[in-house]
Amino acid sequence: MRDKLKQTIFLFIGLIILILLILKSDISLSSLSHVKYIHYVFFAAVILLVNPINSAFRMKYFLLIVDDVPNSFTNLIEIEYMNKFFIATIPAKLHVPIKAILLNKICKLNLRDGISITTLEYALDTSVILLLAFAGMLLLFKNLQYMLFREVTIFLILIIVFVAIFFSMPSSIFDKYIQRLENKSSSTLKKILVGLLKVLKTIKETWRNLIFSEQIHYVSFFTILRWIFFVLSFKILFLSVDYNVPFIWILFVAGGGLFMGGITAIPGGLGVREAAMVLLFGELNIPYTISVVVVLINRLLLIVPITIGYILSLRTGLSIYKDRKNIVEIGNEL
Repeated sequence: MRDKLKQTIFLFIGLIILILLILKSDISLSSLSHVKYIHYVFFAAVILLVNPINSAFRMKYFLLIVDDVPNSFTNLIEIEYMNKFFIATIPAKLHVPIKAILLNKICKLNLRDGISITTLEYALDTSVILLLAFAGMLLLFKNLQYMLFREVTIFLILIIVFVAIFFSMPSSIFDKYIQRLENKSSSTLKKILVGLLKVLKTIKETWRNLIFSEQIHYVSFFTILRWIFFVLSFKILFLSVDYNVPFIWILFVAGGGLFMGGITAIPGGLGVREAAMVLLFGELNIPYTISVVVVLINRLLLIVPITIGYILSLRTGLSIYKDRKNIVEIGNEL
């Protein structure tokens, strides 16, 4: 009951943030007139609806890393839709254990293997989000729209060098600093730093495992396709309000929005993601009202795949409240 109340409070906070966004932009029903091409909204809805199928293809190749036995593709699609629902309703720290349990229940995958695969998947996605958010923040606040091709090229080279140095570091360095921090007195800052170091270590080890895996080409392809679909949905929604925003701008802003939404305790980053994206779009001189309308429509369109996931989750009998103890225990082991 306490956990349910806690989740409800966090969702309520997210809704308040969305309401404040709407009030600040003076959006009303008349603002729907901004949507001049309704068929574009339909196209965006279809993209968001089928994106979990793309994720299911990626999961198929992730599973081949630990299990040569093919799983029913229909089962993988169901898991991805259910995952959409759980991502929108539970805190980020429980995303890995809940999906591991889904793989165990539906695909009969060993729970330990399920944790390994799901950790690989989320570490991969987190590394992409961190890279995009970091690069995006720097570029956006350096007036991305006015930067020369030469400046962008130099910046990307520096990013590549930084990534190369990061992956050349031995894992023992992370363990050393984690141990040092854990020996210090308890504090919020210590918990944040330990958590950050563990995430960075997991990302490093994930990419090392993927690089030496035969499935890396397929996993990388469907990861890129996943991001293309996500960014394309925003691109199309901007076109629906007769406003053209470069694909690369949306990519960096989306990375920043997902990062800000992911570090909060609010399920699905509700409100926080939208507020961050509106702020970043504002740095690119995109009208406040236009960006608010687009991010709100995007959030509304996600209701359809989330609802499908909820209906499918009822069939499995998995409950984030009834099974919470098991989910949290798995999460604490990670």
